[in-house]
Order: sequence, then C-alpha cells, then structure tokens
Amino acid sequence: MSFLTVVNSADLSALRGSGLIGLAPTPPHKEELDDPLQHGVPGFVAQLKNSKAYKDDLMSVFSIYLSNDEKSPGKMTFGGFNMELAQKGKSEKDIFWADQSVNEQYWAVNGKSASFGQTPLANYNQQLILDNGMSLAMVPKKSFLTLVETLLKEYGVECRQSKPLWGCHVDEATYAKLPSIKFDML
Repeated sequence: MSFLTVVNSADLSALRGSGLIGLAPTPPHKEELDDPLQHGVPGFVAQLKNSKAYKDDLMSVFSIYLSNDEKSPGKMTFGGFNMELAQKGKSEKDIFWADQSVNEQYWAVNGKSASFGQTPLANYNQQLILDNGMSLAMVPKKSFLTLVETLLKEYGVECRQSKPLWGCHVDEATYAKLPSIKFDML
C-alpha cells in the first residue's frame, strides 16, 4: 500500500484529504494506481478495492465496533467482522449492515430521521455521513439550529460559533444527563 504523509498544515487545510489513512470511498484515478509518486496517492480503501489479494482473500466489507466504555476501545476491521468484540449475548443476527449511499466522497448511508432525546431534528430523507474519527460533525443547518436551541433551553448548555467551528461548554454532570442523538437509517 502507498501512503501520503502531511508534514505541514495550517488550520483546517489538512482536512482536504480523505482521512488519516485515506478511508474515504473515493474511487482512484488510473494514473494514481499506476504511478502514485507522480500522480498522487489513492486512498487506502481505493487501493484495497483494486487489490487482487484483498478481493480473493477477504469479504468486501469493513466493520466498526463502537463503545462508550473507555476500557473497551473501538476497533475497525477490514474484510469482515469480529463477533468476539460484541456485547455478551449478541450474535450475527444483531449486526446492522447498511448500504453505501451514492456519495463517493464520504461513507454515507440514507437516513429517514434524526432526534435528540424526544426532540425531532429531521423527519425527512437525508444522507448520514459516517466519520469513524469524528474530527468534524456536519449537520444540515435547520437540524443543527434545533439541536443548539434544545441544548440551551432544556439543558442550559450554551453553544457558540468560533469560525469556522462551533463549541459547547458543558460540565461533566450535565454532559452525563444529555440524551443520545438517534439516527434512523433506511
């Protein structure tokens, strides 16, 4: 596999790439695969998709194990999944598989709604971008404003914009009381 290393960057300029090791589903250009040193390095996933050994030996899937427990760190597996990481008592029937939407820049699935506790954030079809590193969370403006207003009115959490990003100030006790954001996928 070929890798590109960012040596120097300013502000958010380094985020123009396809992630830490190029995990975006962006298709490669032929010249990137033929001569990456002269024409740019295709992303890791693009290289996997074009690897005969990967196609022959592994499933064409990847899985992400997410955990809220600091003692059980998350894990990403390429070419399959590991049921040993799952919660005790779970089996393959508990796995949720989602098809990639038409988006080729991000891993995205089609969603039908989103809510924050009992507050609806969106009740219409939209793409949900899955960012395993969560360096940035991007939300449609209308849904984001509803979330920020709900945080302030119902939980006393104030969020402010410091261009180009937003930040919310919350203590640990209040954070523990916040409900989850729920996404319903198609």
